[in-house]
Amino acid sequence: MTPLFSSLLVGLALAASPAPNHSGPNQPPPSHAGPGAQAGDDVEEAEAFLVDCEAFGWSGAVHIQRGKKTLLSRGFGTADDESGRACTPETLFEIASITKPIAATAVLALVEARKVDLDASITEYLPSVPDHAKGITVRHLLLHTSGMPRSGP
Repeated sequence: MTPLFSSLLVGLALAASPAPNHSGPNQPPPSHAGPGAQAGDDVEEAEAFLVDCEAFGWSGAVHIQRGKKTLLSRGFGTADDESGRACTPETLFEIASITKPIAATAVLALVEARKVDLDASITEYLPSVPDHAKGITVRHLLLHTSGMPRSGP
């Protein structure tokens, strides 16, 4: 796994972490830090984990937010090994194919909302599709089985 890909996975996993689920009124939020832990302990635990990862050469930027409150926004490691430039929350990363599962999740949310049909021709959503591609369905695109040639190098 490349460092960039692992950076994205850690960032997405932390960003996607749901708010604590209270099991009932006056129940403390669940925590992995053990008895007596506070709500912020999960973020502190995550930050400590990322500091440990940084010690082994991992670099990345993490932003954890719950509602409008920023809980952690920090860079770890270097953004450029040659210059030694530090990674910051503003560091830009090439995200490459990580967009595929994000786009698929968005499309499947539209399918669940009955706004997109997986088995519909893509011409229903993209009317200017050339004639040779009219048999391609949304499902084909999500499964990467459309038969469309690569457009890049």
